[in-house]
Amino acid sequence: MSRWLAVFALGLGLTISLFLLLHWPVQAAPPPTYRYVATTGNDSLNDCRNSAYPCRTVQHAVDVAGSTNIILVAEGVYTDLHTRPVPAGYMTPPASDIITQVLYVGKTVTIRGGYTTGFTEPPDPSAHSTTLQVPVGQRGRVVVIVGDVQPVLYGLRIVNGDATGLGGGWGNRDAGGGVYIFTATATLDTNAILGNVAYDGGGLYLVRSAATLVDNLIAENTASEGSGAGFYLHASDATLRRTTLYANIASLHGGGGFLDYSNAELTGNTLFSNRATGSGGALFLKWYSAATLTGNTIESNNAGYQGGGVYLNYSNAVLDANIIESNTADDNGGGLALGDSGALLMANVIVSNGAGARGGGVYIRYGDPDLDRNIVRSNSARWGGGLYLENSDAVLTNTVVTGNQAPSNGGGSGLYIVDSSPRLLHTTISGNSGGDGSGVYVTDEPGSGSAGDVALTNTILASHGVGITVTVGNTATLEGILLYANSINWGGEGSISYAHEVWGDPHFSADGYHLSSGSAALNAGVGAGVTTDIDGDPRPYCTAPDLGADEAVGDFACQNIYLPAVLRNN
Repeated sequence: MSRWLAVFALGLGLTISLFLLLHWPVQAAPPPTYRYVATTGNDSLNDCRNSAYPCRTVQHAVDVAGSTNIILVAEGVYTDLHTRPVPAGYMTPPASDIITQVLYVGKTVTIRGGYTTGFTEPPDPSAHSTTLQVPVGQRGRVVVIVGDVQPVLYGLRIVNGDATGLGGGWGNRDAGGGVYIFTATATLDTNAILGNVAYDGGGLYLVRSAATLVDNLIAENTASEGSGAGFYLHASDATLRRTTLYANIASLHGGGGFLDYSNAELTGNTLFSNRATGSGGALFLKWYSAATLTGNTIESNNAGYQGGGVYLNYSNAVLDANIIESNTADDNGGGLALGDSGALLMANVIVSNGAGARGGGVYIRYGDPDLDRNIVRSNSARWGGGLYLENSDAVLTNTVVTGNQAPSNGGGSGLYIVDSSPRLLHTTISGNSGGDGSGVYVTDEPGSGSAGDVALTNTILASHGVGITVTVGNTATLEGILLYANSINWGGEGSISYAHEVWGDPHFSADGYHLSSGSAALNAGVGAGVTTDIDGDPRPYCTAPDLGADEAVGDFACQNIYLPAVLRNN
C-alpha cells in the first residue's frame, strides 16, 4: 500500500509542477536603458538618458552606463582623448603606467553609431558617419576594450589611432593603434577601422580575446615596424566574417593580418591590395595557428619575400573554397607559401599568381600538407610555375594543374619537385609551358642525400614540351597515366617506371579539365582508394575510375573507349 501511495504522490507532484510552469506568469525582461551622445551635447551632470539633452563624449556615456545599456551616438567627429591606469595583466606596460585613448570600455555595453542628431531609427552609418578619431598630430589609441566583458560596437569609424609608446604587445612592442582588445569577448559589427598605426596590429590587436568581427572595413592601416597591419591576433581564437581588408601595409609580415597561436575562423572575407615587406601579403599564420579559412577572396596582395597571398609557418590551418588570385611574391609562393606546415588545402582556386623564384601558385618547403580538389591555374614562377615542393611528402588528390608558366631560364612549368616524395592521385596536369618544357620536373639538391621520388597514380599528363623530367638519382612511378600531345613524354636520366598507360585525347571541356564524350580517360584508371572527384561526384561512376581530377557522370560516362585508343600494360 505504501508503494502505491508513493507513486500517487510522485504523479501528483509532477502534475502540479507542470501546471505551475504552464500558468505561472513569465517575468518579462526589463526594457533596455538607452544613453545618447551627440557632438552638441553636454557631459556636465548628465547621465545621457535624454535624447534631447545628450552627452558630448562617448566616454562619458560609457562611464555612466550600466552593463547591458545601449549607447546611441549621433553623426559627427569625436576627438576627446582620455587616460586610464594600465589594466592588470596588460602586456608591456608603458613607462608612464597610463594609457591614452578616445574610448575605454571595461563593461558590457552596446555602442551604436550612424544616427541623426534626432536619433531616428534605424541607424545608417554610411549616411550619418560617426567617427572616433585621435586628433591629428597627437598619439593615442582610438578604442580600448578590457576585461571579462562582452561589448558590441556597431557603425563607428575608428580613425587615426597611434599606439606609439603605449605598449600592450608581445615582445615589448606597441600594439593596436585603432582598436586594442585585451581578454574581452567583443563584437565589432559594420565598423570602419581606417588609417591607424602601431608597431604591430595597426588597425586592430587582440590578446586572449575570442572577439567576433562582422561586416567591417579595415583599410590603410600600418604596422610601422612589425606585423599585422590590418589586424594582429595573439592567442585569440577570433571570428572574422564578411570583413574587407584593403591596402594595409606591414613592415614585416602579414599585411592584412597576422595570427600568432590563434585558431581563428575567417569566413567570407575579402583581402585586397595588402602588402608585407616580409612574408604573407594578405595573411601570415604563425606558431601553431590552426585557423580555418573558408570562402575568402584573397586578391592582388604582395609580399617582398614569400607568400604573396598567404604564408603558413608551423601552421596546420585548413583552407577551404578560397579564391587566391593575382597575388605576387618577390621570392617564393605567389599565391601560397607553406613552411613546416601540415595544412589541409581543399577546393581552393589558385589562379594568376606570380613568384620571382619558386612556386607561382603554391610553394611548400618541409611539412606534408594534404591538397584535395584544388585548381592551380595560370600561375608563373622561374621554378614550379604551378607548384614547388621541397622536402615535402605532400599528398595531392583530384588536383588540376593547368596553364602555368615558367620563363626560359626556369623549369617545371607545372610542378617542380626537389628532395621530396609526394603522392599525386587523380591529377590533371595539362597545358603548362615554358622553362625546360617539363610539365613535371623531379630532382634533388646536389649533396642533399635526399632524392626526389614521386608517385603519380591515375594522372593525365598532356600538352607539354616534355611530360615529365626526372634527373639522375631520382625516381618517378607512374601507374594509370594518360599521355597526350606532349612533344616528348619523359626525359632525364633518372628512373621512370610506368604501368597501365593510355594514349589518346582526353577531350577536355572548355574549362580544361572536365571530361567530355570520347575521352580516352574514361574508365581507364586503377583502384587508388579515392572515392570522390574534384566536384564531389562518386568515383568510380562506372566499373573503373576515370583518369585525372574529374570523374565523368551522365549517359556518356560508361562508354568503353579503349578502342581505337591503345592500352598498354608494363
